[in-house]
Amino acid sequence: MIHSVRLSQPLANFQPPEDLRSRFWYDDTRQRLCFDGFMSKATFDRLKPLDQSCEYQRVIDELFRICVPEDQAHRAPKVSVMVSALIGIAALCGLLLFVMIR
Repeated sequence: MIHSVRLSQPLANFQPPEDLRSRFWYDDTRQRLCFDGFMSKATFDRLKPLDQSCEYQRVIDELFRICVPEDQAHRAPKVSVMVSALIGIAALCGLLLFVMIR
């Protein structure tokens, strides 16, 4: 999936890392900075220093945010809530079993 964010002007001397050129580019026609697929934090850390302009910094931050799937960004809290609920249910079942046996 290709993600993009509007960047009003092309960057001066824009040169993405060679190994990322097929996944990270500026679309002159649409005036958008584009990234294809999931962007890891390591990739973001490589792309962030390519240009120090305020607009690029804002756009690369936004591009990174939209390139991280929602389910991965929020997976840990959902799992911990589910585990807590299961522990609570197991404790309740244990208590009911104890009461019924007595």
